[in-house]
Amino acid sequence: SFIALKPPPSSFSASSASNFVFELRLELDIEQGTHISNPARHCGGSRIEKCVPFVADFFLKILHVLETMAPAYGGPVRAIQTYATWLGAAGEDVTICTTDKDVPSGIIRGPVNTPIQENGYTLWRFATDLHPYAYSRQMGHWLKSHVGRFDIVHVHGLYRYPPIAAARYARRHNVPYIMRPFGSLDPYLYNKAERRSFKRFHERLFDFPALNNASAIQYTADEEMALTKPLGLRAPAIIIPVGLDADIFDRPDLDGRMRKKL
Repeated sequence: SFIALKPPPSSFSASSASNFVFELRLELDIEQGTHISNPARHCGGSRIEKCVPFVADFFLKILHVLETMAPAYGGPVRAIQTYATWLGAAGEDVTICTTDKDVPSGIIRGPVNTPIQENGYTLWRFATDLHPYAYSRQMGHWLKSHVGRFDIVHVHGLYRYPPIAAARYARRHNVPYIMRPFGSLDPYLYNKAERRSFKRFHERLFDFPALNNASAIQYTADEEMALTKPLGLRAPAIIIPVGLDADIFDRPDLDGRMRKKL
């Protein structure tokens, strides 16, 4: 299941979340026996194409998984922070699972293997054992024992340990999951000579099984989805653009700066 929020007003706060109407878009099969903590939230259908807007009277337990939350990682980090903050403010129970991998090197200083309360969500950061691959034994153990407690897992990225582990344990626990490759399957990147042999090996063994067994693959634009068609991926495709909080651009110190650069 994937949650798409309409941008809240600038005055939106957690205290007004019960009055915030948002759209819940589910593009997946809810199979008999699938773990769902709040069945009423899923509109009761065996195949749900779209739920009508509703007020957040129930909550979903949502897990986001990304290899790093380092600010230098850019757009994927900003997207997850936006998802998690808005969903948390709307009354959802949101958790982000990541590693302490920094970008381009090093580690993020701070507590690991313990929950950290952020802006409307819970952050779990785990120690990295192999930096380039973002491999973390701590994360693997946590996912193995905790994924089954969630209603939906939103997996961000490919070619690294965190997304592959998250998809694997979601399948093992019969929890629906969404894969978001965020452009990594674009032919320009997909066919780059750099590390091509490793990527083909990794895809056959890990990435394609994760993608093909997903409840859905989330693309952010029509073109991104069209560019992946030669790969023959079998999972249902959904196109949901990444939302941004426009208030972050409402800063006096930014006025005219971009215009001058252009």
